[in-house]
Amino acid sequence: MKRVRSAFCIPLRRRAPEPSVFLLLPTAGFYYLLTGLRNPTPFDIPTATSFGQAGQEETIQAIREERIRWVCYWRWEWSLRPARIEAFVEQEMEPVENLGLCTLYRARR
Repeated sequence: MKRVRSAFCIPLRRRAPEPSVFLLLPTAGFYYLLTGLRNPTPFDIPTATSFGQAGQEETIQAIREERIRWVCYWRWEWSLRPARIEAFVEQEMEPVENLGLCTLYRARR
């Protein structure tokens, strides 16, 4: 557990000083617990089924409006991935740093 905390959590806290970061990876809940970061969405697990019909668009809108300014994203290939949010992050946000487990993105200025 200590190795995970130092390898990922400390760099994430250092690079995203805000307490709110959207972790767009299947183990998001675990890393929110380890880092103490706040999930800026109502979705505990960022899967297509968790978002329901409107959740992906609502999350994209929150990023556009900068209510969500930081996303740590790791693209995973499986049927439940939130493809619309992933595409938006890749195309519209600015990558800051690869943290190994995910890449930290920020809203473009």
